[in-house]
Amino acid sequence: MYMKFFILRSPAFWLAFFWLNYCHAFAQEVPVDYALAQKAYEQQDYRAAFNHWQILANQNHAPSQFKLATLYDEGQGVEKDITKARYWYGKAAEQGYLPAQFNLGLLEVAEKKLVSAKQVSVKPKEETASYIAVQKPICQNVPDLVLEWAKAWSERNLDVYLQFYAPNYHPVGITRARWLKERTQRIKHSAYDIHVSISALTLNNQGNRKEAIFTQVYDSARYKDTVEKTLVFDNVGGKCRIVEEKVSKGRLY
Repeated sequence: MYMKFFILRSPAFWLAFFWLNYCHAFAQEVPVDYALAQKAYEQQDYRAAFNHWQILANQNHAPSQFKLATLYDEGQGVEKDITKARYWYGKAAEQGYLPAQFNLGLLEVAEKKLVSAKQVSVKPKEETASYIAVQKPICQNVPDLVLEWAKAWSERNLDVYLQFYAPNYHPVGITRARWLKERTQRIKHSAYDIHVSISALTLNNQGNRKEAIFTQVYDSARYKDTVEKTLVFDNVGGKCRIVEEKVSKGRLY
């Protein structure tokens, strides 16, 4: 009786409950064309995947609208077109599809950064050096950020965890869309408690960037490992963000 009461009061229980209902809403009756598109994408036949997802996207199928947007965003099977990517992310986001809302936010942040960069380029020569110095200081609070990043991961707080990464962060070996999907699955959808601890933290400067090198211990009921990890931080839009992540051994994500 006590255990049942404890579970019902647990925030993680209700978070999982609402998330499963959200996923169920989009998982019912997966169209045949969607499965064909996914199979074509996994076989790197991006044009075939594009054709299938485009049909479903025009039928207002949110997951297909999101997939179509990522193809435009990455230039896979079709010419890269950020305007069309934004349009389809927006269509899926209007239906409450969270991955589309996240990627749409990334585009908006990236566009604001581009505007800021253009503003820097038109500054008079005598002002440019001081302007850049004010806008892009070297990150100073990296040790605290690394610990907060690990804390968000341990607490399975996906939204806070993702905020540590730069909007233009590109993971190693996979697309940003696939990275987001895997992070969501392993952090927010995990059925197991996660504990991530950091030790032996050292810092190196890389120009305006700061490199944090440390030992990371990942512990859950399903998977455990210890890796030597490096996070590279840079000032992005006035905030210190992760722009590169790598390991010397073990699983990266």
